[in-house]
Amino acid sequence: MSKPDPKTTAAAARPSFDRITAALDAHAVANGRKPGPASSYGEWTKYRCPSHDDHNPSLGLIYDPDKRKTVVRCFTGECTDEEVLHAVGLGVRDLFDAPRRGFSHRSPKPGQARQAGESRQTGQRENRQQGQGREGGNVIPFQSRRDRLGKVTGPRRQAAIYSYTDERGNPLGEVVRIHIPHENGIEKQFRQRKCDAGGRWSGGGFAPVLYQLPEVRQGVADGETIWLVEGEKDADRARAAGLVATCNAMGAGSFRREHAHQLRGAARVVIVADKDTAGYRHAAQVAQMLTGRVQELLVVEAATGKDLSEHIDAGHGVELDEFVRVDASVLAGALNAPPAGHLHHAQPQRAEPQRQHATAPDPSPASELPEPGPDYEHEPPPDPADDDITPEEETPVSEHHAADIDHAAREMASFTRMLLSMMTQWAQATAARRMREMEVAARQAAADAELAAQRFEAERKAMHASLDGAGSDNWWKTASADDVVEAWYEAVSWSVDDAKAEQVRQSLAAGLRDRWNVDVDELSRGGDEDAVERMVHNAYSDRASMNRARLAQKYAINATAEIPTLNPDQRQGVYAAIEEYTQAAAKSLGMRRSSTPPAPGVESTQEAARARVRFLLAEADQAAQDKVLFALDYLTADPRAGIGQANWGADADTRAKMDAALMEYQARLARGADTSQVVSELTRLVADLPEADRDTARARGKAIKAAPGHEFPPLWPDAVDKDQLGQKITDYVRVARSQIEADQNKAAKLRAEIEAAAKAKGSGLAPIERDAIKLALADADAPGTGPEAKTVWADKESEYRIRRTEARAEAQRRAEETRAAVVAALAAAGHQVEDGQAKAYEPVWSAVNRLTRDTTDAFVNGDAQPDALAAHRRALSDALDQAGVTDRDARQQITAVTRRLETEAITAAATVRRQKTDQAKTRATVPGWDSQSRREQLVDELTALGVDRESATALLLADLAQARPGGAATAPGEAPKARRTAQGSGVDLGRKRGQGRS
Repeated sequence: MSKPDPKTTAAAARPSFDRITAALDAHAVANGRKPGPASSYGEWTKYRCPSHDDHNPSLGLIYDPDKRKTVVRCFTGECTDEEVLHAVGLGVRDLFDAPRRGFSHRSPKPGQARQAGESRQTGQRENRQQGQGREGGNVIPFQSRRDRLGKVTGPRRQAAIYSYTDERGNPLGEVVRIHIPHENGIEKQFRQRKCDAGGRWSGGGFAPVLYQLPEVRQGVADGETIWLVEGEKDADRARAAGLVATCNAMGAGSFRREHAHQLRGAARVVIVADKDTAGYRHAAQVAQMLTGRVQELLVVEAATGKDLSEHIDAGHGVELDEFVRVDASVLAGALNAPPAGHLHHAQPQRAEPQRQHATAPDPSPASELPEPGPDYEHEPPPDPADDDITPEEETPVSEHHAADIDHAAREMASFTRMLLSMMTQWAQATAARRMREMEVAARQAAADAELAAQRFEAERKAMHASLDGAGSDNWWKTASADDVVEAWYEAVSWSVDDAKAEQVRQSLAAGLRDRWNVDVDELSRGGDEDAVERMVHNAYSDRASMNRARLAQKYAINATAEIPTLNPDQRQGVYAAIEEYTQAAAKSLGMRRSSTPPAPGVESTQEAARARVRFLLAEADQAAQDKVLFALDYLTADPRAGIGQANWGADADTRAKMDAALMEYQARLARGADTSQVVSELTRLVADLPEADRDTARARGKAIKAAPGHEFPPLWPDAVDKDQLGQKITDYVRVARSQIEADQNKAAKLRAEIEAAAKAKGSGLAPIERDAIKLALADADAPGTGPEAKTVWADKESEYRIRRTEARAEAQRRAEETRAAVVAALAAAGHQVEDGQAKAYEPVWSAVNRLTRDTTDAFVNGDAQPDALAAHRRALSDALDQAGVTDRDARQQITAVTRRLETEAITAAATVRRQKTDQAKTRATVPGWDSQSRREQLVDELTALGVDRESATALLLADLAQARPGGAATAPGEAPKARRTAQGSGVDLGRKRGQGRS
């Protein structure tokens, strides 16, 4: 027969478990309670604790088959195992299936029941519940916390739910915090519920895991400090303050070795003890379990208040030095102190007789000696693996010492050994950690050095690439001010470590000195780090301003050279005045770019030079004067620039707008939308087109109407819509120097579109317009603040359109001023108009609106009827009467304001009508001799006659060479040759030919 497994047999029998449960049942019956377990908590069997007034079962029992013992634990943390056992008449040795040697085993004999309240050994305090009624007892009457709280005043409520998970975040259980209001406070209760593998929840305990376990394990892996507090509330407060904090479920006394195992390998654990006996005992027990599992262990307490929450509420921080270190003696005393409520009067205690040697007489009665038998004579030797029994527990009880004193000595010795072991392990861990840190630091230093060398070499290669070609003649032609400054600082920063960088630095210094007269070496020695950048920007800014002024000078000189009525002295005087204007304009533009206040006399010099040019051209026709002055004003960004009667050979953008209108017309037809508005626009544009293009546009419109779904290419694909091009230029100026990557990409795209439109042969742009576009792009790229991006074109159609836009804005501004003046006058007279929204004043605002509507039409379209305006004024007077405005001053002010608006509208209408007349004349005039429209017209005529393109080009050049009227445009490079004969020589030649004839 096989021998039975002793462990299996012990587990099945469980003598110690049965012994303790039988004693608990007997105690329950003696106190009028129902015997048997109250509930279950995971693997624990729950009873009401006999050592304190336990309304909620808090005593747990679990059998350990490996050690053949029963574990008893009061989860409130108030009662030790000895106190629980003594309350039911048992001792520590009764925890084991086979009682240990050295303990006085006095379990009741079979059939004998210990009387309720009977003390197991002399000198041990009695059950507090039973001691209250014993006459002459030495126990202070116990009052439970529920008695102190008083009666219940309201329903229980769920205050919080704390979730517990495994390391992967899978839910294991929850702790539910319940508050019950009482007369003198709130009773806190905690309930547990568990989650099985299928996700179903049920009541009962769950696996022993730390609160916020995934975060704790990550903190351990990262080497962070783990804060171990008492209760989930304090843990959440600590986590909210940025700490890695945790706790165990069910508070003090419930920390198990599984919890300690989950903190293994932590660099530092800080235990925050609550300031009470249970809190200190809990901290000491946790410290014992963590010793040897973590590298550094500290026990602290709140600087103010009982726990961490009160510490934070008092205004303290969560740094370690904000807490108070707990002395080791306090922890040792907590392990030995009785739980809260166990207060006894100091009276001499009778020591329990210990077992006598064979030679000594036995002074004890026979009834007090243990019966011989297996339980006593065949006790197994102590199990070294059982860490619940210390060697001191095997020492017989002294006759002269109470059991409490021996217990305290044993606990103090155990704690001393634990403390020494903790200090030794801490010292060893600190030394090992320092050694590891030194090794890691050495490896990190070597890795950093290697990484630095690699980074240095990569940066050197990037520097060579960025400085490639810098300082050469070709590089200087395209380099901007920012390119120069960036290349200079890059070369200077590398010049000490790299020969190529030093070579580029010298080349840049020579180029700046030769081109801009900037001695960067001298500036660098001055100590001003921004001096080089400032001087380079100023040099480029001055160059941009001078280029703009010089280009204006060239166009103005060529326009002056085309005026046939000027004599040589007048012409030279105009040239000199233009030169003076150019110098002053360059200085003024440069100061504007650098935001420098204008130098005294610069603006006045520029204005005087412009007036002298106009005076010297007084004998020339108006078109010639306008052409010269437009060149000066237009290219120097003077806001007075106006085309006047000048003809620069620039075409209007009617063709581009016609293509856009035809596309809109086709889209509306295809959608079945209303086309009346776009048809009206097409009719107006057809009237503005040259005669040769009108039939083409009409034919395209008919084709679109016949087949709206067909794809039609643009009639004039290279034609430029000047409004759109002007908006692109404005957008480019705004983002050209931005450092944002999105703006830089947008600027590159806009510049490419602008340059492509300016270079297109069929764009219809005049040379002066193309040069103006180049100046606008250069100004945007140059440092400083360039001229305002105001789009003015060199054709009259664009000027008329711009003037209409400006006139509309001016009309709206004057209308708003008139309305505001009326409101102010009424308010001054005591009328509460509420910003024009009062119902009583609606007739007044209706009359004002009609007046401003008609004046706006006068400003924009020239439609001004004095009688209608006067009628509106009279209607306003009647409306004032209707609203009850009788104040004479207010009525006079309103009349004066409206009359002034009428006068300005009539004057503006006359100007608009005159402009419309000039516009009609311009449209009826034959295209300029060298204009784009005339060149295309000649090519079409020659092609229709069968002339090939090469011959047509030759004929066109011959035509342009033989016919150049004074109003034709002249580019800067096309100035007429100098005159070789004196003025009047042709007349003298004619006279000579007539001499001698009869």
